[in-house]
This record gives sequence, C-alpha cells and structure tokens, in this order.
Amino acid sequence: MRNPKKWSILLLTLLLVPAFGMAQQRVNGQFTKKLASPFKQKAKVSQVTQDSEKANDVTPVTVLDEDFSLWTKGTNEQPDATLMGGKANSYSIDPSLTKLPGWKGSGVAQAGGACALRDYEDPDYGSSKGFIQTPEMEMYGEITFTLRARRLDGKAETANLRIALCDNDEGPIDDRDFPITGEWTTIEFVTDQATFGPRCIMQLNADECEVLIDDLKIVRKRNKIAAPTILAPENLSPTSFKAKWNATSAAKSYLLNIFRKEMPANAIPATTITEGFDQINLKDDGQSIDTANPNYPEGWTIDVSSKGSQDVCTTQGDHNSGKLALNFDAEGDVVVSPKTPAPITSLKFWVKPSSMQQEDNWTYTLLQVSVFNEETGWSAIANLPNFWMEENGGVYAFDNEQIGDNITQVKLELIQKNQVSFAVDDVQMTYQTTPVPVTQLDKELTDTFFVYENVDPQYEYYYNVRAKDGSVLSDKTYDQWVDGINGVKVVAKDPTNVTSNGFTAHWEPLHNAGYYKVNTYQRFTAQKDTTGVAVVDEDFSGVTVGSIETPETPYYTQYSLQENNMTTTDWTLQLPQLANGMAGAQAANIWMGIAGLVASPRVSLDCNDGAFDVDVTAYNTYPGDTLFVMVLNEITDRQASDHQWFAMKQDAAGFTTATVHFDTPKHGEPRKDILIAFMSMYGQPFYIDKVTIRQDLKQGETLTRPYKTFRTEDNTDHLDITQLPEGYDYAYDVTAYRTKAYENYVSLPSDKKVAKTFTTAINKANANGISIKAAKGQIVVETTGSASLSVYDAQGRTVFATNNGDGRQIVDVTPGVYIVKANGQTQKLLVP
Repeated sequence: MRNPKKWSILLLTLLLVPAFGMAQQRVNGQFTKKLASPFKQKAKVSQVTQDSEKANDVTPVTVLDEDFSLWTKGTNEQPDATLMGGKANSYSIDPSLTKLPGWKGSGVAQAGGACALRDYEDPDYGSSKGFIQTPEMEMYGEITFTLRARRLDGKAETANLRIALCDNDEGPIDDRDFPITGEWTTIEFVTDQATFGPRCIMQLNADECEVLIDDLKIVRKRNKIAAPTILAPENLSPTSFKAKWNATSAAKSYLLNIFRKEMPANAIPATTITEGFDQINLKDDGQSIDTANPNYPEGWTIDVSSKGSQDVCTTQGDHNSGKLALNFDAEGDVVVSPKTPAPITSLKFWVKPSSMQQEDNWTYTLLQVSVFNEETGWSAIANLPNFWMEENGGVYAFDNEQIGDNITQVKLELIQKNQVSFAVDDVQMTYQTTPVPVTQLDKELTDTFFVYENVDPQYEYYYNVRAKDGSVLSDKTYDQWVDGINGVKVVAKDPTNVTSNGFTAHWEPLHNAGYYKVNTYQRFTAQKDTTGVAVVDEDFSGVTVGSIETPETPYYTQYSLQENNMTTTDWTLQLPQLANGMAGAQAANIWMGIAGLVASPRVSLDCNDGAFDVDVTAYNTYPGDTLFVMVLNEITDRQASDHQWFAMKQDAAGFTTATVHFDTPKHGEPRKDILIAFMSMYGQPFYIDKVTIRQDLKQGETLTRPYKTFRTEDNTDHLDITQLPEGYDYAYDVTAYRTKAYENYVSLPSDKKVAKTFTTAINKANANGISIKAAKGQIVVETTGSASLSVYDAQGRTVFATNNGDGRQIVDVTPGVYIVKANGQTQKLLVP
C-alpha cells in the first residue's frame, strides 16, 4: 500500500469553513435535470450597473483596430495555403503580423489583407471549422464590435458566422449568429455583458462555411466598474463595528450605506391562511374538476386539469384534511397563491408521492417551489423529488430565511415528470409586516473600512458599498448583516441564588444572539501534593450511531457532540465520523484544506507548571498510522502550540492505548482555555474510544475542570443551574451563538465567574456552630473558633485527631463510611 501524504503539524487547517446544516425537512434544495443537491444555491449578485443619468459623459475609446494589412500572402479568392495557429503552436498567431499581440486561432490563413477561416483537421476532434480570437483585454462596459465578413466561396446563399464574447476564465458570455453571403457585409455586435477580469476576448467561428473577415474594431465605452467585494464586519463591541470591503482597481472612492431595519407604522400582525381546496367543484365522476364552473378559492390560480389525466385525489390517505387534494401528474401542473398584503414569512404544505420508487434513468419527477418578489420577480427555492418526501404524506415547511425577504406570492409547479405524481393539500402561509431599511449613514470614502459606533441594540444593522470612478458607479454589493457576535466577548455577571448544589448564572445579552452555551467547571483545590487528577475523562458512550464498518458521517464541517446529546461537555469534531462508542474523523479534505480532528472542550492546564498527561485509546483505519496529540487555541489553528505523537497499530487497523506526556511549556505561557486535539499524521480516518487528561497538583493549587455544558433556548440573560454534585465550588463562562443564512456566528467566551457552592454548603452550621460535610475524598469541618476533632473509620480506627484545630479543617480520606466527632458533636458520614 502506498503511504498517504503526511499531514504537517504546522498546517492543520488551511481554510475555515463554517458549519452549516439542513433546515427542517430538507426543504432548501436545488435539483437539476439529472442529479439532486440538498442545498439552496445563493443567487449570484449582479456586480455592476451604471448611473444612467451620469454615464453619458464617458468617452468611447477604440481598444482594437485590426485591418490585417500585414497579411500580404494569398488573395481574397485564393488564401495562402499555410494555416496559422493550431494546437502545435499553442493556437498562437505570429505577433509580428498583428497590431496587438495575443491573437489566437486555428485553421487561420492570410488572404491578401484579410483573414480566412478555413476548414482543417484537428488532431483531437477531426474535421473542424476555423476560428480566431482577439487578444485578452478588459472589455467591461458597453462595447461595439464591428467587422466586415463574407463567404470565402462567394456564393449568394446565406450562411452563419458565429461571434462570441468570452471570458477565458468563465467561457462564453454573449454569443450570436450573423448571416453572411458572398458579398462583403458589415456586422455590428453591441454588448455590455463582459466580465470584469482582464481576460475577455471576441471569438469568431466559421460556422457553416469558410469565411473571410476584415477590419475588426472594438470601441469601448467604460460606463461600468466592478463592485467591491463586501467583507464581514469586525465587531468592536456590542455597540460598534468596522464595516469592511476589498478595494477595486478602478475605483477612486466608495459609497458606504449603513442601515438598520425598523418596523413601519400601521404594521400588519402575523396572519395565517390555509387553503385545502375542498370548495372546488367536481364533475359527476368525482375526480375531475368542473372547469366550466371550478369555484376555485378567491385569488388562487390553479391549473391541474388541462394537461394531466386526473385532477384531484379523493381516496382516504391521499389527502391531508377535508375531502380532496390536488393531483400534480403532468409537467406544467401549477398552483399560484394570491398576493398577500404583507411579506410571507413561512410556508407549509402537505404532499404525498404516489410512489417512493427509484425512477428510471435518474430523471426525477420534480415539484418546484417558487416565490415572488415585487422587485426581482419569480425565483425557485426548492425542487422536490419523491425521495425527500414521506411515503404516507407529510408537511414540508419553509421558514423566512429559506423564503427570502419581501415575498408576496408562492407557486407550486410540476416542472419535470417521470413515473411519480404528487398529491398536494393544505397550503399554509403566514404573512406579516416585517422591518424595513432605514438609512443611518451615507458616506463617500477613499478608505476600504469605516468604524460605526452608534449601534442601537434593539435593531439589526446592515451595510452595502458601491465603487465610484467619477460619474461611473458600480452596483451595490449585497447587504452585509452585522452579526454583533463574532469576536465580541460576552460579559458574565456574578451568580445569584447560590446553594450547595446550584446557582443562577447571569450575563449581559448580545442583541443578535440566538442562544447561549454556559460551560460549568468544578474547582478542586489540593490540600496536599496530589498526582493524576482527572481533568477530562470521556469514553464517548453517548455516541450510539454508526459502526466502524458503516460509520455515521454528519454533513457538517464541524460538529458539536454536546449539542447532539452525545457528550455532556463541549467536544467538537472536524470532518466528523461516528461509530458506536467512539468519536472520529473522516479523511483529510485536500480541496477544503482541512484535516479531520477530534477536539476536547476548553481546559485550563496551568497547574503543575503546565505539565500534564493524556491517556488515549484510539482506532486507526490505516495500518501504520501515527496519531498526533496537539495543544490548540482554536480548532481552526494552522499551527499547534505543542504536540506529542504515538505510533498506532502497525500491521492492521485496530486499537492502540497509549499515554503521552507534555512538559512545562518552553515559552512559559500558562496553558489556559486550550483545546487538546487528535489528528491522523496521514490524514486518514480514525476514532477515539477513550480519553483521560490528567494533571498533578501541588498543595494549594486549584484546578478548574470541565463539568457540563448547558444551552439556553433563546436570547436570555440568565440560566438556572441545579442538581450539581456537592463538595465543589463551580465556575462558569458564557458563549453566544447565532445561525443565519446557514452560517454560524460564535462570540468569544466570557471570563469565568465563580459560584462558591462548596463554601455555601459548609457554612450552614448547626445550632452549636458546627458544620460537618462530606466532599469527594474529603471531610470538611467548620466550627466557631478552634475545634477538638477526631475522625474514625467504620472499624473504629482513628484516622485523624487534633485537640486545637482551626475553625475550618479539611481531612483527606479515601471513599467510605466515617464517624466524625467535633467539639463533642458526633456525625456519621459517607464520603464519595
């Protein structure tokens, strides 16, 4: 077996790819004629426009003027026999023969001051027609391409010369056929479709006959410029951000528009309408719509009868409610809703396929869902095949992000028919007035950034940018949402309601947050030098899906085990792969530039001068693999701050158990809030079965170790944490999260706040001022003043004794039953 490429420890992650996920019931799909894709494709944003009132002062410039005066060989009637260009010459035309270098072609001949496009034999494609193309150049704006052309054979019959505007990076952009005869004809090709790169060309192809061309001229009116590339904002605080965009070479300045969305006056509240189509009149056969008197619901456009064989479904189980469902069984069957008085914010409908079978030739019957925007018209948001549906019928649901903004109509249409048909019932739409843009800043800048400091947290903010060069303006960029989360640190507040086994965590909310994670930590203080204290101990028993033979591979780049109820602390997988009782990673993705990782929750290993050990049991799928154990600050780090490694099973796939030791870091920085991550050296799939991170503690050192991660359900400012194991103090930090348009936004975690639950518990003294409590491996005695203290095991043997102890004493013991006597008070304890 050839060795796969080793993954360098210095190049862990070359590219950050945000995790994304499916919306409910996989409704955001695009579907082609032959193949399904489960993701909604974002509309390509038009990059340019012109200010029609100001663009007329842009002076046209001739950028190409070629009369082939240097092509002296041959004549119009008898071109030179030597063909120029072609594959052997990289299709290049001798630059000494043209006014501008860079012409290319094949089957090209000199023809006495003109260019002949001849038939020729291509080494790859056989008999071919000649072509020629202009040098690469900028052509964006409005160009007028003129030339003269005629048939080489002089015949009067009309034939076509094909001319195409191309981008050599993207292919044809605008192509047309022009009729020519045996007489010289002047052709004019006017277009404004050129892209903004420097690689545009005009290509001429002899389509139906051999052709003569001459006097090629391109006149360019540069009345367009490229829009900038909008960048995500840099959040500076909860009330300020830096708007950013990339410079464009043609722009002299930029027009920045910052706006927020506010609710207008006279808002329409959320209103839901459901149409079940039960009022439709049927013919005597009980199946066909009475098209002469259909009694369609008011405002609805319905045609499921002019093309199909059956108009409605009335059999029990083939409709969701009432007495019928519409039957989509022919291409063109369509239902269009009436326009709503306010934007549609959600859409649902019931649909049942006639069969779940795999259709022939991978050509599926498709039900298309389209929406109507008053400015941009109709656009499809999903094409649904039968295998995305429920066999016995079910509801498809689309939320506001999937539908889009300012949508006032929806349309269901069968756009492709094979063997399946669909029953559709109970179309439900909710509409309501939504916030509208209100400009906060319009500013012309020469910089490519602007700091805005007046964010009102009750609104959502956006910005867009246009490039400007004199009177020429680009189109605006798309509207960039200001998330207010990435890079912002949540501010945690002191806990309240502190008891022996719980507290209420508090923080200042971020206005755009969707929910929060509250990580809790146990605080353990060593009363003496202690070895091998477990900081993290995880066996992944919560992973109950997949197997080594058939692993579960979630469709995410990064995957939280805690959010999917597989661990209680925040383990994260990059390129996730799951097998029962194990967390793993898929093979490295070279195209995305990322390796498969299994990463621990954040841990602070600053005790014992930062030295620690990791016990791990792992499974390698590639014989002879090596497992890196790494210290990262973020899962997206491109370089580990420290690492160790161990060889895995050499002769086959299998399990390996090892311990790796990390010494005190050489740079001397404390190991606080770090990740311990695992990666295959060869970028191959692997699994982690069990991990224990251990650290020795010196007397008096306090270890803060992950206990459990809790999640809120909304944007709140507190969370009640209860039923904590007693005998510890706890700490917590808070991180904000939001998903919008299938992108994840994550704040920085807050500083930790400490909840003195242990102190609270032991300070609850009895009437005699004595408190005796059991903690993990400890007996804690609290008295007023000094204490006479004796501790006995279950056999009555003295474990500890003092006649003049401090008011608070901690006795380290092994788990078991003990009798404690303090200042004359006796108590029996079970120490865990």
